[in-house]
Amino acid sequence: MPQQHQLDVRPLDIPDRFNAIFGKLDELARGDTLLLINDFEPVPLFGEMQNRGYTYEKQQKGPSEWHIKISKP
Repeated sequence: MPQQHQLDVRPLDIPDRFNAIFGKLDELARGDTLLLINDFEPVPLFGEMQNRGYTYEKQQKGPSEWHIKISKP
């Protein structure tokens, strides 16, 4: 059964976020999703996720809160 995971990277330094995000994504099983919470729209991340086969939906929740739901095919 697919599971939804959550990762809030706002407390991390910006250079550490990429590794934390892809480390968590690598742990997902096929069909799982990750709700990523960030304090800005991580535009460079979107291209890299697409290159790796992930899909995503993004939603701005406030001036400094973005939710990105990432799915592992």
